[in-house]
Amino acid sequence: MNTSHTSRGVSKSTHATFWISALAVVAFAIWASFSTLDIVANTAGEVIPSSQIKTVQHLEGGIVREIKVEEGQKVDADQPLVILEPTVSGADVGELRVRLTALETDIAQLEALAAGNDAPTFPEDLLSRYPDLAAEANDRFKTRCQKHLDTVTRQEQTTSSKSLSLQRDGRSSKCRRKPPSPFDDDCT
Repeated sequence: MNTSHTSRGVSKSTHATFWISALAVVAFAIWASFSTLDIVANTAGEVIPSSQIKTVQHLEGGIVREIKVEEGQKVDADQPLVILEPTVSGADVGELRVRLTALETDIAQLEALAAGNDAPTFPEDLLSRYPDLAAEANDRFKTRCQKHLDTVTRQEQTTSSKSLSLQRDGRSSKCRRKPPSPFDDDCT
């Protein structure tokens, strides 16, 4: 009797696949009943002035927090029409500031490397606004310089050992080409 089949002739792997699928459906139903989905709708609006039609749209998109005007209301030039949620655009600005600061530290480090300086020179406003970031960048610079010096030292050692090996091989091949002479002190 085959032990991998049940009494009805259906394999255990088929039963396992069925129960895993059933469990996935139940888990999805539970997740769908308790979670919420944010729905985003992109629309274009038109303001119809008395003289000509003007399209109003935001360059980056966003979530409208407040509409400052009502239908049929006259508006002035540069008057805000809607207020957007600052979360998305504020986060983008914060992210860009962090990236800009990181790039400023990278520039200072690379300039110091190119000039052969012992330490990078950071802009004063970066030092005053982000002293911890400048200290971390300085530590990374020192680590990078030490790694570079270690690599150069290792390469110099490899080069000198290869050079010595080549010199020894050159002498031994010279000794093999001609019979050794007691007056030849190149062969030892």
